[in-house]
Amino acid sequence: SQCTNDSDMFNGQSLPGSQCNNDSDMFNGRSLPGSQCTNDRDMFNGRSLPGSQRTNDSDMFNGRSLPGSQRTNDSDMFNGRSLPGSQRTNDSDMFNGRSLPGSQRTNDSDMFNGQSLPGSQCTNDSDMFNGQSLPGSQCTNDSDMFNGQSLPGSQGTNDSDMFNGQSLPGSQCTNDSDMFNVRSLPGSQCTNDSDMFNGRSLPGSQCTNDSDMFNGQSLPGSQCTNDSDMFNGQSLPGSQCTNDSDMFNGQSLPGSQCTNDSDMFNGQSLPGSQCTK
Repeated sequence: SQCTNDSDMFNGQSLPGSQCNNDSDMFNGRSLPGSQCTNDRDMFNGRSLPGSQRTNDSDMFNGRSLPGSQRTNDSDMFNGRSLPGSQRTNDSDMFNGRSLPGSQRTNDSDMFNGQSLPGSQCTNDSDMFNGQSLPGSQCTNDSDMFNGQSLPGSQGTNDSDMFNGQSLPGSQCTNDSDMFNVRSLPGSQCTNDSDMFNGRSLPGSQCTNDSDMFNGQSLPGSQCTNDSDMFNGQSLPGSQCTNDSDMFNGQSLPGSQCTNDSDMFNGQSLPGSQCTK
């Protein structure tokens, strides 16, 4: 057959010697040896046609690569496998947790999903991503510290020296918070974000912007006047909060005189409530 309209190949069966040039000689995971199809893909559903020279779609699909591919339009790297020797300058030589040795990427990150490229000098994105650090990083745009690991000696002044539960001793960060996600930086003088986040308190905090009380823990002696001294089911005895509610998420603050929000939230009532709004 020299079919020129439909496919000599349908539903997993092939017609040997087909020269079809309209539809695909390759369908549903089986290939037609010697196919010269130039319209659709020589590669479909995770199997490749050896010797394919496709320049429109990807020689690489669903986690398998075509050796010797010189793709310049799509990525030579897809779904966790890399094509050795790739010189990609448009997409990333690094995808889904594996790195292409010798990458010189200056647009995207040489470091993605927990793996690092030694000697990276990335100046655009972060040399540090998802819990791994690149020793000696000089990154000046994004944070030298991300997702629970710290870069010793970091002097980051743009993003936070402290992220996701780890602290950088001696940090003087004045832009983001020295304290994030359950760890505190003793002696913090942060004046922009809160010295207290996600259930831990910084003793002696004088924070006047965010709340000294968050996610069920209280800071004794707090004088917070902006957010609530009471959040997520715990109360701060003697609270004088005048902005948000002394009652949140099913717990009550006895003697509340709340005039802004309700003394009653999420199915619990405050006996003797004087709430007027």
